[in-house]
Amino acid sequence: MDPRFEHTPRYNETVPDQTLSEAWVAVLADDDAAAGLLDTLRQAGVPAHQVGARTDLMQEHLPHAPQAVVLALASVTSDLASTGRTPPAHWDVPVIAIGPASWPDSAELVAYMTHSDVHHWQTDLAAADWPQSLAFARAVHRRDQARRQRIATLQDQLAEQRLVARAKGLLMAAQAMTEGEAFALLRSGAMQTRLPLADMARAVVDAAVWAAAVNRAGQLRWLSQRCIAAAAQRLARIDPPAARRAQQDAIRRARDILDELGRLPLSQAVRDALSAADAAWAGLKTCLEHRLDLPSLSTADAAADTALACAEVLTSALQAAGSSPMLRVVNLCGRQRMRAQRLVKLGLLTQLGMVPSDSTEAAALMEGFGNTLRELEQLPLGSDEIAAAHRVAAGRWRDMCQALQSGSPADLVARGEALLDSVDALTHCWERSLQLLLD
Repeated sequence: MDPRFEHTPRYNETVPDQTLSEAWVAVLADDDAAAGLLDTLRQAGVPAHQVGARTDLMQEHLPHAPQAVVLALASVTSDLASTGRTPPAHWDVPVIAIGPASWPDSAELVAYMTHSDVHHWQTDLAAADWPQSLAFARAVHRRDQARRQRIATLQDQLAEQRLVARAKGLLMAAQAMTEGEAFALLRSGAMQTRLPLADMARAVVDAAVWAAAVNRAGQLRWLSQRCIAAAAQRLARIDPPAARRAQQDAIRRARDILDELGRLPLSQAVRDALSAADAAWAGLKTCLEHRLDLPSLSTADAAADTALACAEVLTSALQAAGSSPMLRVVNLCGRQRMRAQRLVKLGLLTQLGMVPSDSTEAAALMEGFGNTLRELEQLPLGSDEIAAAHRVAAGRWRDMCQALQSGSPADLVARGEALLDSVDALTHCWERSLQLLLD
């Protein structure tokens, strides 16, 4: 768009304070040049009014756009567009330029006509020439409108094709479908919901994007607990090298998740929750950099609980921002990972002599894990893959319960890792659930 046409001006006192007729012409020119153009147009029987930057009346005095704009070019400038005239952006009308009597170079004129919004150019304007000049400018303007519409249509079609291709890829990954089967399923879903194919594809993509966001935010919960469990494992001398790697990996993964979520188009409320989570993780990381002993571990545990609370708020905010039932299911699974890791942490801290402030927390975590496991099992939208993953998680949970009763720290760590892996696999199964993607 030519920079001359980017802003809406005020109008000068030459415009009468009354409703204009449907056929009027806006003249953009300095006062001297405008006088001659206004007189010529009135001779042609066309109401014409000067519009310029040095004006005082507000836009409401001109309730509708003119039938054309006549632009006076007093001279040829180096950039061929420095006229200082700025008609309103919503005036999509033919523009006729009245240029200097001698344009220095025809190539410059061609360049000006190509890169500006001018539809016709001539050296002067005679009353008798007005109908022909206007007809020519209108024809060029219609051609430009048609070209812009065609470009917009092609851009929309390309965007829709990319959207459908992405939705097909998600469906193909969800249940190992072929491209043809995924497209057929998309089309069937569009027909059943009476939505255009592009809207159906957008719903699938949006559901998958939000599910991934909820899953990532949910991981921050258990990662915060993993950092403390790994630190406690080091103090308990249970494979310290592996525990150090686990702690470093948890911090790195949390940083990656926060960065990934920051690149999403989030509302201000969700972005505020993300900022709080980021700050909480920065505090936790600082605590973990201190020399490891029981007092520093206690301080880090308090920071981890803050990070956990912020992650819970962030995950809930992301779930609320979406509209798919998948988000609640993914959130439920993600909370299971946190419960499993927190149980490991509590067991290790107890072994180190750090008595938890809430003696009933472990029992509450176990009850919550079992209840959620049964709730997920009863959901009607499961698949064979989900059912298999659920059976594995249930078996690993039984093993975990036995480890909690045995009191063996090494056994607790091993069973906790196995349970965490199984719940993580179950979460990913639900995240890419075909039925929920199409819900």
